[in-house]
Amino acid sequence: MLQEKQRPRRASEKTEPLAADDLEIVPFNPLQPNYIAEIASQELLGRDCYPLSNLPRFKGAGVYAIYYHGDSPYYQPISRANQIGCRSPIYVGKADPPGARRGTAVSAPGYAVYNRLKQHADSIRQAYNPGTPGHLDINNFKVRFLVMDPIWIGMTESLSISKFKPPWNGYIDGFGHHDQGATRRTQERSKWDTLHPGRPWATHFKQNPLSIDEIARGLAAYFANPDAFRSLPRKRGPSHLETDQEIPIEVDEVSEDDQSPE
Repeated sequence: MLQEKQRPRRASEKTEPLAADDLEIVPFNPLQPNYIAEIASQELLGRDCYPLSNLPRFKGAGVYAIYYHGDSPYYQPISRANQIGCRSPIYVGKADPPGARRGTAVSAPGYAVYNRLKQHADSIRQAYNPGTPGHLDINNFKVRFLVMDPIWIGMTESLSISKFKPPWNGYIDGFGHHDQGATRRTQERSKWDTLHPGRPWATHFKQNPLSIDEIARGLAAYFANPDAFRSLPRKRGPSHLETDQEIPIEVDEVSEDDQSPE
């Protein structure tokens, strides 16, 4: 039977009663935010990929997708897909103009995306541990980006994360973190910093309650079925893959000082 998506009516909305066999048709609105975000997400996928190790300098705020094509045993599902091009991102992020998080007016976005990607590249370089499963090589990463009007940045990022389910946004938390000083060091070390040690400030955090092997098993389960996967609980044990706790979405902790190139 043909079905159409329904929407709730406002209390003040006057409509004629439907006959028993009538379909309720929702008029198409091309300016609906979700449609615009879908267009922007597709536009991101059409942009060129650049080596993260040698990124050309550019101005603007917007969204970006990072791709991995190396030989780490943790990320083979996406690495295989990326051997023939940028197809399966390991991380999707955004960089807002300075002042956007405070709701203040911004006249120029500066080098927001460029500087954020340089910070990500530094994090990856610090996880250079040859001979270990968690070793990351900056030369195995590429990125594409989309500079856009700030009003659409957050929605485009969210839609792209939902569509591709990148592991560093879903299960492996912590890639987008900065050193926030002593006020944050009572927290536990992120899964990313546990799996990929090297950022010096992360050593000051409490040890993650999950071992590297447990995190790796959780990551494999995420790749197998990201839609059904649930986040690991704080406690250890054989039931850790069956909790009802939802996976937290990784959100960049973006610096407000991104107008000048680093």
